[in-house]
Amino acid sequence: MPSWFHPRPRTRPGGRGRRHTGRDLRPVPRATSSGTMGAGTRRCAMNRVSVSNGHHRLGRVTPAATPLTVLVDRWVTDGIITAEQAALIRAEGVAGVVAPAPDSEPAEDRPHAATLAVEALGYLGGVIVLVGAIMVGALYWDELSTAARLALIGTAAGGLVAGGLLVPARLGEAGDRLRSVLWLASTGAFAGFMGVAAVDVLDLDDSAVGLAVAGTTAVWAGALWTLRHGFLQQAATAVLLMLTAATTIVQVFPDADSLPGLGVWGVAAAWLLLGWGGVLGPRAAVLPAAAAALVLGAMTTFPADAGVVLALATAAAVVVLAVAFRDLVLLVVGAAGSLLVLPQAVSLWFPDTLAAPLALLVVGAGMVLAALWVARRRTGSGPAGGRRDLAAGDRLVATYAACAVAAAVALAVVVIGLT
Repeated sequence: MPSWFHPRPRTRPGGRGRRHTGRDLRPVPRATSSGTMGAGTRRCAMNRVSVSNGHHRLGRVTPAATPLTVLVDRWVTDGIITAEQAALIRAEGVAGVVAPAPDSEPAEDRPHAATLAVEALGYLGGVIVLVGAIMVGALYWDELSTAARLALIGTAAGGLVAGGLLVPARLGEAGDRLRSVLWLASTGAFAGFMGVAAVDVLDLDDSAVGLAVAGTTAVWAGALWTLRHGFLQQAATAVLLMLTAATTIVQVFPDADSLPGLGVWGVAAAWLLLGWGGVLGPRAAVLPAAAAALVLGAMTTFPADAGVVLALATAAAVVVLAVAFRDLVLLVVGAAGSLLVLPQAVSLWFPDTLAAPLALLVVGAGMVLAALWVARRRTGSGPAGGRRDLAAGDRLVATYAACAVAAAVALAVVVIGLT
C-alpha cells in the first residue's frame, strides 16, 4: 500500500463519542497533469482499491497481475478487510493470481469463419484438381502422347505443391492441415507420374515398376516432409518406405512369398521405435499408425508358420505396450489386430475345432479387462510415486533400437531368402 493510503477510525463530530466498528479511508488524491496529487474524492476500500501501478483493481486484474496473496495480506494488515473476507478473496484466485472473469475464449484462439472457409475451399480445390485431371485423362488418355500424359500429371503434382507453399502462415493450424492435404494429393499425383514414366518411357516389368514408383515417390514425400514436418507427410513417407522394402525383396527374392511382409514389418517397427523415443512425432499419432502397420505387415507373412507366430507375437506386443503406456488408441489397434490374427492362426493350426471360438472368447475378455484397467489408470494425472512414464522414450535409445531392428530384419531376409 502507498504511504498515503491507510484506514482511520471514524468518530462523531468533536472528536468524542462511541467509536464506530466500520472503517473509513482518507481521501485518495487525484493526480494532476503536473504529476502532483490534488484533492480527490473518497473511495470506499470495499468497492474498489486502486494500486499505484495502475494494473490492479479488486475483483478485476489485467494480464500483468500482482500475486493476490501480497495484496490480500496488505489489506488484512491495514485493517481494510477481515481474515474471513481475505479467505473468500483468495478462493477466487488461481495459483496466487486473481482469476480473469469467466469470459469466452480469446479471439485469437477461436477459429475465424474466414479461416475455416479458406481451409474448406482449399480442400475442395485440391479434390477438383485431381478429379479434373483424372477426367481429362479418362477421356483423352489414348489420344495423348507420352509427353502429354507426363505433362498433365506432372502439372497436377507441381501445382498442388505450389498451392501448399502459397498457404499463408497467418492461417495457423488450419493452414498446416490444408498444406498437408494438398501435399498428400501431390504425392499421389507424383506416384502416377512415375508410373507412366516407368511403363511408357523406361519399359520396366511389373515388379520393377513397383520398386521404381515406391522408391521415387518415397523420396518425393520425404522432401515435402522436410519442408513442413506434418504427420500426413511423415505417414506417407513411412508407408512408401514399407512398399519400397517389400518391392525390393520381391526383386531380389521373387520366390519368397512371406519375405516382403517381413520387410514391411521391419520398417514399421523402426517407425514405432522412433515415435516412442520422440525422434518422430507426434507420439500420440505415430504409435497407433506404426502399430497398425506392424500388424498388417506381420499378417502378410501368412501362411508360413513362422509368419503366424510373428503375427501373434506382434498383436500381443501391441496390447502389452498399450497397457504399459496406458494408451487407449493403441489398445484399440492391438485389439483389432488380435481379432484379425487369432482366428486365422487357429484356423490354420486347428481347423474344424472349438479352439477358434474359445480363443476369441478368452481374448475378448482379456481385452475388456485391459481396457478397463487402462481407463482407470488414465484418470490419474501421471505416474504414481514418481515412477517413470514408459510412454516417453529416450531419443538415443530409440534411435539405436530402430537401427538394430532394421539391421536384424535385413539380415533375416537375406538368410531366409538364401536358404
